[in-house]
Amino acid sequence: QPQSQLGPEHRNTFLLACEAQELFDTGLTFKVKDWDLVGGDDPLGKVILGGDDLCDEVGELREYKIIPPKGTFKDAGTLTIRCRRATRADYESLRNKEKKSLFD
Repeated sequence: QPQSQLGPEHRNTFLLACEAQELFDTGLTFKVKDWDLVGGDDPLGKVILGGDDLCDEVGELREYKIIPPKGTFKDAGTLTIRCRRATRADYESLRNKEKKSLFD
């Protein structure tokens, strides 16, 4: 699973290219970290979504409780995401934004 260093940004768009069976087999894990200007980013926890959770999504915002690392925070907050099946327009929009092909 690819990892990304995003910094304190939000409203990011990601296209996940995989077979539906892969999602059902492994699901998707989001590792959530804080963002520090100086020093390392500390893990806040993770959110694990099963394949059926992802495949049934139609683009509505959903909040998921972040599971903190053992022995740390009692409440690590929530991760808000919107999942849906990508369209051709999504691919074109990102390709134009990035000025390179997503299919290379």
